[in-house]
Amino acid sequence: MAKVQLRELRKTYGDFAAVDSIDLDISDGEFLVFLGPSGCGKTTTLRMIAGLVEPSSGRILIGDRDVTETPVHQRNIGIVFQNYALFPHLTVYENIAYGLRRRRLGEGAIRKKVADVLSLVQMEDLSERYPKALSGGQQQRVAIARALAIEPDVLLLDEPLSSLDAKLRLGVRRQIRELQHKLGITTILVTHDQDEAMSMGDRLVVLSAGKLQQIGEPREVYRAPANRFVADFIGTANFFSGTVAQDGRSITTQSGLQLVGANLAPGATDVMVRPEAIKLSTTVPKGRDELYGDVIDISYLGPVADVFVRLQSSDVLTVRVDSLWADAANIVAHSEIAVRIPEEAIVVVS
Repeated sequence: MAKVQLRELRKTYGDFAAVDSIDLDISDGEFLVFLGPSGCGKTTTLRMIAGLVEPSSGRILIGDRDVTETPVHQRNIGIVFQNYALFPHLTVYENIAYGLRRRRLGEGAIRKKVADVLSLVQMEDLSERYPKALSGGQQQRVAIARALAIEPDVLLLDEPLSSLDAKLRLGVRRQIRELQHKLGITTILVTHDQDEAMSMGDRLVVLSAGKLQQIGEPREVYRAPANRFVADFIGTANFFSGTVAQDGRSITTQSGLQLVGANLAPGATDVMVRPEAIKLSTTVPKGRDELYGDVIDISYLGPVADVFVRLQSSDVLTVRVDSLWADAANIVAHSEIAVRIPEEAIVVVS
C-alpha cells in the first residue's frame, strides 16, 4: 500500500491542455474518485499515474518513489479497464496467473495467490471457465482479482462498471467498496457517474476542462460546492442569479423573486437550492415565508418524486419529495401549491 502524490501534473497535446497543473495528495489506503464529464482529463490523469501516458510536465510519486519516468511494469500498480481486457483463450485461473508468471513466481506460489484472490472475489468455483462463459459482473470480478494478485501498491479503476446494467452495477460497486475496505489498498477510480462516485469514494476530485474544481468528501462537495459547475454536475440544483441585500439576509433575483438567506455576502451573486431542501404544502397557507405557484409536472422516480413548480415570478423549481410522504398523493398537475425555501438551503456558488 502507498500514498500517491501528483505535483503540477500536466499533459498537453499541441495547444490543448488535457490535464492542467494538478496538485494532489492521496493518502495510503484512501479510496479516491476522479469525477467529471467526458473530456475533463480524469482518464488521462489515471493513465499518467499508471505510466500509460507520459506527462508533459510535473511529477508522480508513489510511496517515496518518483515514478514519473518509470515504466508501467515497474510501478507495481494494478489496473482494471472499462472493457475488462481478459484473455478470451485463457481460463479464469490462467487469466489471473498470467501476471504472476511474468514475475517469474513458482507454480506453488501462483496457485496460492490465485486461490486467495478468487476467494476474495467469491469466484472459487469458476476458475476453469473461460471469459465467454461468465456474466459481465463475473468478468469484472476476474479483472479485479487479476489486478490484486500481484499485490499492487495502488489499484486503478478506469470506469470499471460502465458496461454493466444498472442493477448489476449497484451490486458490483458495493463489492468493490467492501473489498477495498477489507484490503486497505490505495484505490483511484475514474467515473462520470455521480451516484457511483458519491457512494464509493472517501473523497471526490471534480475535474472540468483539465482543471481541478474541488476536492472533498462526498457530503461536503454535495452540500457546499465550490462553484456553479460542481453544483450543476453533482446532483440536481435550482439556480438563481441576483443581488444580495446589504444586511446579507436576502437575495432579490433577476425575476424579482425575494429569497431569505443567512450570512450572504452583499452584491451580485449566484445561489443554488437543492430540490430536496424545498418544502411543499398543498394546503396553501398564507404565511409570510411561503411562495406560491402551480404544479406543471410530476416525475415519479420510485422512492422519490420530482415536482416541477412554476412560481408567480415565472421561475420554475424542481422540488424532490419522498414518495411515502402522506401529502404526496395530493400533489397533482395544474394545482396551486405553497413553497417554502429554508434560509439555510440557499448556498452561494459564485
